[in-house]
Amino acid sequence: MTVATVWSGSLALLSLCAGVVLVAAALAHPDERPAQLAHGVMGLAMGGMFCPLGDPVPAAVGILTFAVIAGWFAVRVLRRQPPVAQAGHVVVASVAMVLMYVTQHGGGSGGGHAGHAAASAGPAVDGTESPVAMALALALTGYFVWHAWDSGIRRWSTVWSVPAAHVVLSGLMAVMCLGAV
Repeated sequence: MTVATVWSGSLALLSLCAGVVLVAAALAHPDERPAQLAHGVMGLAMGGMFCPLGDPVPAAVGILTFAVIAGWFAVRVLRRQPPVAQAGHVVVASVAMVLMYVTQHGGGSGGGHAGHAAASAGPAVDGTESPVAMALALALTGYFVWHAWDSGIRRWSTVWSVPAAHVVLSGLMAVMCLGAV
């Protein structure tokens, strides 16, 4: 067992735990259900992405799923349906998920690159490195670092598990986006 395998496995487990906490939060709080459920799905999907055995989710399924989520929340933002800030974050996070699937799976239909976030040498689109994808990945890295800090400081409450899951998920998204550079 290599250090990379242990690292990827640990990040996969952390992602899965954050995903489960956020799915549970969605079930417990109907007013926050759509955004928490979207975040929970992201955590579960990232668990697959970090998995050292390979991502069980085919890239096409991940791309389609998160494109639909991004579109649905973008409509909510445009219609100014509350909470707009939370919906805006889900749009950004869903775009990041699409970017991860496109660049780290090469946009293909198969699942499988083991621990692809940790092993990526740069954002490849159709097998070639893309400077646009690299710039977007860097911008998203900065955004998720900021969001992890913001979630931890401003939103901490007596129910610590949900804010902690958001901090973990944003931190892991920053790691994964940085891994795409």
